[in-house]
Amino acid sequence: MKLVSSLFVLMMAATMAVAQTQEEVVNYLNFFNSQHQAVNQLTMAYLQYSVHSEDFTFVEQKRQELIVQLDKSIKELEQLKTPNIDDALRQSTLEVYQNYRSTFDTDFLNLLQLKMNSQGSYEAMEQYFEARKQAENKVNEASTRSYKAFEAFAKKYNIQLMEAEENSAIVELNQLNNYQQTIFLKHFKIATLNNQFMDALNGQNITAAKSVQAQLLQASEQVIKSLNALPPYKSDATYRDAVIQFATQIKALAQDGYVSMIKMLEKPENQRTQADVDQYNNIITLLQVKVPELDQAVQKTSIDLLKKFVPKPDSRPAKKL
Repeated sequence: MKLVSSLFVLMMAATMAVAQTQEEVVNYLNFFNSQHQAVNQLTMAYLQYSVHSEDFTFVEQKRQELIVQLDKSIKELEQLKTPNIDDALRQSTLEVYQNYRSTFDTDFLNLLQLKMNSQGSYEAMEQYFEARKQAENKVNEASTRSYKAFEAFAKKYNIQLMEAEENSAIVELNQLNNYQQTIFLKHFKIATLNNQFMDALNGQNITAAKSVQAQLLQASEQVIKSLNALPPYKSDATYRDAVIQFATQIKALAQDGYVSMIKMLEKPENQRTQADVDQYNNIITLLQVKVPELDQAVQKTSIDLLKKFVPKPDSRPAKKL
């Protein structure tokens, strides 16, 4: 499954409707607008390519382009001299860009390592998502403080602000990411427990198999209930429904099929009937054919959901660094 690696809300870029305002102040805000637009444009490009491109080297290049722009913006903000203008806006914007750069550099690499280590463990995957949420919150909190400074500045100098379209697009991508993440974790939990059950079964560990079977039945029931209560994303329920179908099949197996498999293994070999063996093999066939089909449908609908609602990037090549 391809996840959007990072979706952060930048401070709200603004356009200005200015009436009888000092030229120095207008130029000052135009400087901030140009910085916001440059960062937002590269952020959107990175997010779009991370969804639509299978070329991981190219996606990484887009991330590096964003870091280069952030370094440039940070340097220009540090050098900005405004002796006659309130400095709070510059300071708060500088804080946002510094946090943003840290997230896309050090934090990004730490998150990548966490994600690589999380593939076989639900607890580790939860840790990865929690770390990603903390990284996002760090930037969001700084962004909120910065926009308040932006509003205070505009009020002080009698300037009207209007939200830029780029910011709305990034907010929308955050909403999509949160929706996809919620469903992904539910599917991942069931798939992980199901793998653990099969490992216990293959290892003839009946005690462990019984324990995981009970967990799997409870988890699948909870997932089905919670996803049935989850509204579609903009009328698109394909990803949600694919996970519901997957969970429904696993629930049926945990409720009946896995119980019968455990019972057969508990019997001495000389007491196992042909009917026992046939039933066991039928469940194995189901696990080898039907369950993978349902799982593939989950993967496909997840990717399709992102591609449907994340706009395609333009076809211009990445810049050389």
